[in-house]
Amino acid sequence: MYESDFVLMENETMSLEALRQELSNIIQNKCVYNAEQTKRSVSQQPKPEDRYDTFYIRFDVEGSNDFVSVVADVSKEKHLVDYDLNEKGLTVKLINYNKRDRQ
Repeated sequence: MYESDFVLMENETMSLEALRQELSNIIQNKCVYNAEQTKRSVSQQPKPEDRYDTFYIRFDVEGSNDFVSVVADVSKEKHLVDYDLNEKGLTVKLINYNKRDRQ
């Protein structure tokens, strides 16, 4: 549905707010960051010495059951509590629009 626009954002580094605004512009509806559904990937394969961690970030589409999921890398921190996605640069790896509303 929006894949041709999403692919242009892959490998771009941006703030969480800039990412939210870009997604809102693409889908022409407000996206709301869902911190409760945002998760860090615990996998350290194949290289545990990597300098980044991967997060699965969710944006809910306002007025809909649809959501946008984003896989992004951020610079690695020593402790989980040190991750502040609002302050870090996110390198977008994959964006997916998940349709939940019936038509």
